[in-house]
Amino acid sequence: MKSTFWQVCILFVTLSTGSNAETLPGTEPLTISDDIASNLVAGADRFLLKKIEQAAIRCINDLKTAVSTGTELKEQREKLRAMLGLLDPPLQFEELELLSTVAYEFAKVRHLYAARLKLPDRAQIEWFAGPHTINGKGTFDFLHKHLKWPAPNQ
Repeated sequence: MKSTFWQVCILFVTLSTGSNAETLPGTEPLTISDDIASNLVAGADRFLLKKIEQAAIRCINDLKTAVSTGTELKEQREKLRAMLGLLDPPLQFEELELLSTVAYEFAKVRHLYAARLKLPDRAQIEWFAGPHTINGKGTFDFLHKHLKWPAPNQ
């Protein structure tokens, strides 16, 4: 099975050089009675799956080493960013803007809950001015009201 991929490659070389070509010392002519294309695809699949498994094991071992030695994972993260093609540095921003699309999407959800589900009080949004922070007041009030969570002041 392992050598099927290489056998198919040799077959293609043999076919491209002509069927009367001499065989190399220590080899014999390749004869495959199965579908050659299927054998080629299966061999390539096995090869690539093995390479993926080896890479995964290598990554896990690298992370285990980094954690056990207490080293920073920054180098591992940079390597992953390069492998994924994320070459630009992460965007830095001071605060998020509230886009009109957020209001539009919320309006669609509110309409669905009110008109179709007959649950108009179950769709709420908490608006606030300023940078993006986790205020949570409206969230906890909503959870207390609808899911019987403890009151926010408890």
